[in-house]
Order: sequence, then structure tokens, then C-alpha cells
Amino acid sequence: MMYAGKYNQSLAYFQHAVDIRSTTLGPEHPETNASLTKIGMLQASNGDFHNALATFSQILRGRRRAHGYNHVEAAKALNNVACVDYECGGLVSAQKSLEEAIDILEKNAFSSPLDKASIDSSLIQVKNNMAFLLYKRGRFQESKQYYEQVAELQEKWNYPVEDFATTQGNIRFVEEDLDRSSPKQSSFASTSQKSKSNSTADVVTTTADQGSSITPISDRTAPVDVNTRLEEAFEFIAKNAALMKLTGCA
Repeated sequence: MMYAGKYNQSLAYFQHAVDIRSTTLGPEHPETNASLTKIGMLQASNGDFHNALATFSQILRGRRRAHGYNHVEAAKALNNVACVDYECGGLVSAQKSLEEAIDILEKNAFSSPLDKASIDSSLIQVKNNMAFLLYKRGRFQESKQYYEQVAELQEKWNYPVEDFATTQGNIRFVEEDLDRSSPKQSSFASTSQKSKSNSTADVVTTTADQGSSITPISDRTAPVDVNTRLEEAFEFIAKNAALMKLTGCA
């Protein structure tokens, strides 16, 4: 978190950029939107969540006017709205935004196969957020299903083992609470208790440019057998506490 003076100075700088670009390029130009996004990210990173929510809601409206109601860019904005809404305590409204974002991304993935890699990258982020949110709401079975979908997409695009391992760790944590909430206790719950005690649940990260974690096709090695991936993942989990977190989209 920035000191008040530094925060206000940075906020004024980005607002000046928004004003200039809005006048010269138009209020819904991508560069204007990019500057406005930086304001939202700055507000969120400084804990000014209510103003960040207003900023990201404005970005959502602008992207829908510029690109269309069900565009991928609108889905990314919905994800950011959900991240900040969660921090404001709006778990139900955050879930609705994530559901809408997932629906938009999945429809675009079907209709725009050439953009499949980019859309799947966004789906991984948004579905991971949905899984975390459902976990926080005590809906463990649904949370597990979303984490499993994330793992499938990560496996499909040969994500780094660290990312795959984090998702597998989150699945194990959810399974533990799922077993604990059921009448019968699973022997697995006791073996994973220590790992869960080291996890960090309440982390929200919003970045101006998330980028893509997908290796370019020309550089990608042949897919690794899923059992090998699982062995590597659980070896990583044994050495590192898995994180559950919400992440923003650019």
C-alpha cells in the first residue's frame, strides 16, 4: 500500500492521462480504457476498493459500448468487477459477474476457434476465481468441479508444473473440507491438514497486464502424460504451500 501522498500523486497522473486520451482519442478508445484500468488497479492495490469498484464498472460499460455486450473484453472487465466486489463483501454479486464472464468466454471460444488459446487463458483465471469464491461460500463440491476444469485447461495447454501443482493443491484442500463436512471422515483429510494450515486463502491480485502463461505453439514441447504431470505436481505441493486467490484480467 502506498503512502497517501504517493498514492494521490499517482492517481492524479493517471487521471491526467485519461483526460488527455479521452479528449484526443475518445472516451472509449482502447488507450483511454488502458489508462482508466491503471486507475482501477492502483485503487485496488491501495485498498480503495469502493472507488476501484466504481472504476471497473465504468470500464465494463465502456468496453460493452465499444466492443459489444458479449465481447471477450467485457468478460475480462466483469472478472475485475468481481475481484473488487469480493473485497467489498459482495460475494453473491461477485459470483454473478463471474458466471456471466464464464458464459461469455465459453460462447466466444466456440464461435472464435482461432482465439481459443487466448480465451482459454482468460477462462483459467476466471474459473479459478469462481472456484475460490465458491470455496469461501462453503460450496465445496462446486468449487472442486471448477478447480478440476482449471486443471484440465492447464493440462491441455501444457502450463508450467508450478501452476498445475497449485491447482491440484487447491483441489486437495477443497476435498479435505468436503470430506470434513460429510458424515464420513476421509483418511485423506488428516494427511493434507498440515498442507492446508500453510496455505494463503485471501489474496487478490490485479495487474495492469496479466499477459499469457501459454507457451507459444512453436516453442511448446510434446504434451506430458497426465500421470507424469500429477507426480510432478504433488512433488511440488510437498515442497510449497498452494495458494488460493482471485486474479484480475487486463
